[in-house]
Amino acid sequence: MKITHIRHSCFLVELEGKVLLFDWYKGDLPEVAEGKPWYVFVSHSHEDHYSEIIYTLREKVSKVTYIIDSTVGAAQADDVIIVEPHQKLQVDDLCIRTLLSTDEGVAFDIETEGYRIYHAGDLNLWYWEGEPDADNQWQIDTYQAEIGRLEGGFYDAAFVPLDPRLEKHGADAMEGFLHQVSCGAVFPMHYWRRLDEARAYIDQKRFDPFRDKIHFDDTYVIDAPGRRTRTLFVNACIRGEVMSRSLMLARYFLDECRRWHPEMDVTERHLLTSGIHWLTGEDVDRRTHLLEEGRTDDEMFALAREFARADRIVIAAPFWDYSFPALLKVYIEQICVQGITFVYTETGSRGLSAFKELIYITSCGGYVGQDNEAVSYMRKIAEFLGCGRFRSVCAEGLDIIGNDVQQLMAEKKAVLREIAGDF
Repeated sequence: MKITHIRHSCFLVELEGKVLLFDWYKGDLPEVAEGKPWYVFVSHSHEDHYSEIIYTLREKVSKVTYIIDSTVGAAQADDVIIVEPHQKLQVDDLCIRTLLSTDEGVAFDIETEGYRIYHAGDLNLWYWEGEPDADNQWQIDTYQAEIGRLEGGFYDAAFVPLDPRLEKHGADAMEGFLHQVSCGAVFPMHYWRRLDEARAYIDQKRFDPFRDKIHFDDTYVIDAPGRRTRTLFVNACIRGEVMSRSLMLARYFLDECRRWHPEMDVTERHLLTSGIHWLTGEDVDRRTHLLEEGRTDDEMFALAREFARADRIVIAAPFWDYSFPALLKVYIEQICVQGITFVYTETGSRGLSAFKELIYITSCGGYVGQDNEAVSYMRKIAEFLGCGRFRSVCAEGLDIIGNDVQQLMAEKKAVLREIAGDF
């Protein structure tokens, strides 16, 4: 991935199979390999982020797609996609999420070709001295809330404002971002032509832990996607740490994953302590109302958003009554949300979740088969939500008299150890 800073908040990102261009309003574009499709992002209508110059690309490149914030008022066209804050959409092989700007328009969170890229637009902590305290507090609260949507992920490249016009508050947003979001390379922007002042912020002691990640280079190359992965562990093991054999296997698997992949971030969702409950008629009505208004940021959908953000999913549950504990079914009802984890199209449903793999770990006292009813159901759910690969491990016969339980568990641990190597 080659990154070129054009000027101000405009960056061009050349990937192996495509070109991404952000907030181009003036400045010369570098030469890139011919034949690649271009995706042009416009965060909002301000003249230092948008110009109709972007449409000249229609005559210069073989294919161009425009992803434009609604404030621009762009004309409808087959190659134009209009976006609003808090949307998630799939454009070819790009997974795009939008955040709400604290000024105007949106910020972009993009996944493609194994990379994750963030462009803030004018999502910044606009704390102006002399403005009403309530306005500045709104800036603080809203900025923190929006950046909080990026937590749990790893960003290969992030473009973040650093505006000297804000004087002593010019780097507050950058500092908050670095403390809250894991990233490999961060590129300051929106510092106008005041480069020396922007660099002076980064020389401050508060940036000591992050200075090696911050780049003002005109061009910068990232050789490979960051390997930081977001793994969600859904713990549906009712009997707890000591008694649950499914949980023992899951803990072993996660330990092996960390040994193979020390960069792995694991978030555990323990269903017994998550306070989830089955959906009532009132809940369904409220869900429908919120989705009709496009309010997918509501707390009601927190579990669905968490699930959709994960790169990999581990679910552990015992085999109970030819299925699994009812609490896991309740959880599945909470995460299957149209517009967050799946969407209906003209040809049927399509999963929206980002996860590349789901592994389902279970155990049972008798013999039920490796492709038992619970496994079969979880496979269907994984496919429905967009899973790239589904695998399962079932430890059987653990309560059969005469069986060597330790040996049976050891055999399944060996299977899990092998899976962990390429999870």
